Parts: sequence; structure tokens; C-alpha cells
Amino acid sequence: MSSMEVTKYLFLLLQQGIQLCLTYKTVDESVLFRIDWKGKSATPKYLVDVKDDWLTNQPYLHVTSGNDEKYLCTLPIIPTESKQSVHSYVGPSPAELIQSLYDNRVCSYWLDVYWTYELCHGRYIMQYHDNREQRNIRSEYYLGNYGREQSRLDDKNFDQMNPPKRKIDSKVQPYYPVTYRQGTVCDLTGKPRSTTVIYACEPDGKDQIYSFAETASCTYEMVVFTKHLCSHPSFRPLPTVDHEIVCYSKDAHKEFPKPKQLLQLEKESETTLEREYKSTLQLERPSANVNINGEDEDNGEYDDELDATINIAKQASPKSDSSRYISSTIPMEKPATSVDMDSLLQENRYLLNGKHCLYGGGIGWWKYEFCFGKSVIQFHDNSQGERTEILLGLFNLDIHKHWIDDNPQKKPLK
Repeated sequence: MSSMEVTKYLFLLLQQGIQLCLTYKTVDESVLFRIDWKGKSATPKYLVDVKDDWLTNQPYLHVTSGNDEKYLCTLPIIPTESKQSVHSYVGPSPAELIQSLYDNRVCSYWLDVYWTYELCHGRYIMQYHDNREQRNIRSEYYLGNYGREQSRLDDKNFDQMNPPKRKIDSKVQPYYPVTYRQGTVCDLTGKPRSTTVIYACEPDGKDQIYSFAETASCTYEMVVFTKHLCSHPSFRPLPTVDHEIVCYSKDAHKEFPKPKQLLQLEKESETTLEREYKSTLQLERPSANVNINGEDEDNGEYDDELDATINIAKQASPKSDSSRYISSTIPMEKPATSVDMDSLLQENRYLLNGKHCLYGGGIGWWKYEFCFGKSVIQFHDNSQGERTEILLGLFNLDIHKHWIDDNPQKKPLK
């Protein structure tokens, strides 16, 4: 049972009237637990004669469910978090470790429903929207500019051996903050916009924006996972472990050790998932266009149409002319980079073919994978690298055509 399922089930038991008294100090909501249910015959000898004392401060507790099912649960001993030995570290500072992002002029992007956010590390952060109806008209705001001297002053007050920590994606992570100041003046506050970029270690991080939030009016925060900080011992995240709670039934005649309501909940979940999966397979059979595990079998006509669209886009695409953009920013130097139209169109083709997928979910428990013309999947990767997946839907071209015919108002404009 995952830690999320443990939380959900314990909450369900509390709703049903479970009587629970926790005085054991090692129970902490920041620590992950999982429950293993066992029968009375599996109870260790040293626990057989444990008294039902609710006030004892021992590594076990007595639990009674809403159906009067009694359990004795043992709690794991959680060792005190040992501080990593970092005082002997003489390597590069966090500022020096991420300097390569500045030198290589790396930019990262965060796509929202309306706005696009561009973080060019060591230069600026921009929020913009391109008007599709009126070509080359852009609304844009600078959310902050990088100041080298100001950042050096910030680093003097930063303790790299004891960096600040915060919970990111259910894990407590040390981080290195970099503040971008003097953005476009805010209409609400009359002050320039500013953004704090939170750099956190992720061995597989690709320097992309993990989350974005407006913490106050025209004050923003971005979280970026990067592998560049991981060589610094102060920024390595501590490994997360699911600690096991073992609950032994006190009823020797109980056929299944798990509580009745938990068994019912699991059965309902399995039945629902099985029913949805079968209905999905039935919807998938009439069409030869859907193939999740491989390439589409019957997409030649679609590829031809896509090629034609790309060729038209290449011919119609005007050259970049920054003087034609409408900007509401303070004057500053524009980056001397240009968009590779061929690469952009090729990426669009991969997305429209379902070869490349889009991922979302922010900092929540669940993440989402959208593969255009193929599938939508909800998933969670735990600390052991195991994945829980829920299939949210498969695309079926025949069904989609029928739906469009039944809803003509939904047809795209040509």
C-alpha cells in the first residue's frame, strides 16, 4: 500500500469512527509509512501479552475499526536524521555550479493556458502571449532581470553549508535561491516585478521549470530541478523510505486480516478499473488507428496532411522582426537568439503524431501524460522507481468522428 493509500485509508477509518490514540513521538506526517496487515497467528511472541494501555509511550498502538475489528500495530523506529558531513567540502559554490547555465545561455519554459513563461538563466524571466489572430503582436512582461553584482551580495549572506529547505513534490529538499529583480513595473503595486528561482538538486534534472507560482502581487517563484547542484553535499536530497507499520489482528477466527471496509474499498476499486478497461478495449477494436505501444498503423494520410501543413507554415512564416512587437516592458537588451523554425515545426509534428508526449501535474501527487491521438495517463512514481498508472482514456478516430458529427458546433474552424 502506497503512502497516499495509507493516508486515504486512515482518514476513512477516522471518518467511520476509529478510536486512535497516538502518543508515540516518531509518527510524523513528513515521514512516509505503509501498512502491512497480518493475522493473529503471525503476531510475535513478545506482543502476545501486550496490555491495551492507550497512554503508554511504546512503539505500538491499539486500533479498533468502525466494525469493532481490533488490531495491535507496531510502529517502526525512525532514526534521527543525521546531518551530512559537509564542513570539509572545498568544491565549487552553488553559484559556480550553475554558472554553466549562464555561460551556455540556457532557457527554460513553462506553458500555461494563456501565458508562456521564459526563464533564460542568468539573464531574464519573461511572461508573454502571442496573438494568433494578429500575427507578430505580442503581450509581454519581464518578471525580473538578473543582476550579477546584486547576486554576489546575496551570496555573501547565503550559508551554503546549511541551505534552506522546503517540501517539493512530497520531499524535503535543500535549495539555492536566485532572485531576479527590476522587471516590468506592476500596475497594482507600482513596483518592479521580481521572481525568486529555486534551484534544487535532481540527478536526472534537465534544468526545466518544475513549478511556477505568484506568491504575492507581481512577486513570483519558480522551482527548477537541475543536476548541477548535486555534486555539492549540502544540496543532495535525503533518500525517502516507506516505513512499515505492521498491524496484527486480535481475532484468531478472522479469515482475512485486513479490515472489512478496506477489503470492500479495494474490491470496488478493482471492479471499477476492470470495467473501465474492458469498455476501453471494446471502444478500441473498431479502429486500426490506435496503437499505444507502437507506431500508428494507418496514419499515412494523416502524415501527408501534416507534411502539407508544415510546408505551408514554412512558406507563410515571416522573418522575426522585434520592432513589430507590442511590448509593455521596461527597455532592456533583447537576447541575441532566434527560433529555429524547422526544429519547431519538427517538434510540432512529433507532438501531433503522438511520438512526443506532454507532461503535467506540477507539484501534486499525480502526474499526467498526454500523447496526442493516443492516450491520457495519470501516474505516480514512488521513491523505489515503481509506477502506479491509471488509464484516463484512449483516442479512437471512429468514435471521435461520430462525436464531431453529433456536435457540429465543436468542429474546428478552417
